[in-house]
Amino acid sequence: MGFPSPAQDYAESRIDLNKLLVRHPHATYFIRADAQYPEQGITRGAMLVVDSSLKSVHGSLVVASPEDEMKLYRVQLSPIPALIAVNSNEVLWTFSEPNIDERAEIFGVVSYVINAMSMGGSSGSTFKLV
Repeated sequence: MGFPSPAQDYAESRIDLNKLLVRHPHATYFIRADAQYPEQGITRGAMLVVDSSLKSVHGSLVVASPEDEMKLYRVQLSPIPALIAVNSNEVLWTFSEPNIDERAEIFGVVSYVINAMSMGGSSGSTFKLV
């Protein structure tokens, strides 16, 4: 026998990424980014967690298919409701109604982005742990 560890009171359960990233399991999809979107912090091949049950708001990053091809857009609700191309900031789709979710064929809202971090090579920067 023995005494229980004093650290046992501070033990945490394992991190479950499904619980952390997926709020609506039947409406959540994982999509790979086919391009790099540096202004959004998305690298090529990043995993996008897309929730089709969420309603887009001004500034939301969404996956939509207004022209029969799934692409990444930024939602703009004012001054004119539109979908903005993520890489070029070009207005690609405008709407006469403020409820663009139905009109734009928005598949879902990007709720999380999971990027791989490159470990190869030297960037010239050094860090010291303190």
